Amino acid sequence: MNNTRWHTSIFAAVCLLLSGCFGLFDNGTDHIVDNYDVTWIDLHIRRALYNTEEIVPAYVAAVGYNSEYLFVKQHPLAGEFDSEVLESVTHYYLIKRTKSDSQDQPVYGPLTEEVFNQLCNKLGVKEVTFSTRYPENI
Repeated sequence: MNNTRWHTSIFAAVCLLLSGCFGLFDNGTDHIVDNYDVTWIDLHIRRALYNTEEIVPAYVAAVGYNSEYLFVKQHPLAGEFDSEVLESVTHYYLIKRTKSDSQDQPVYGPLTEEVFNQLCNKLGVKEVTFSTRYPENI
């Protein structure tokens, strides 16, 4: 009987070790559309847009899309070890959607709001709506 308890204890310990360093490592993913996800690893300020690979670096503050494009609002990271969000700086990205596992279509950005709006007009993007928003006062 003691041997069974010992094996059960060892099995439980191994399961805990394999389950993510006792909760010290955390992450989250929001599926946006197609193969696009907003993912953060370890800290929420590391939130970035991915399509298998990173397309827009952290900190992604808002994302939207239509049938052709994704729209992303981003604040860059600064400070030692990229530990703070520069809320005073805002970049915009316009990303041509693809069904591919890799981004084989154009990615425009980082852009100022003015240049982003001009590009949207030039490409015939009528309405830009950020349907997914994340806290901007991190």
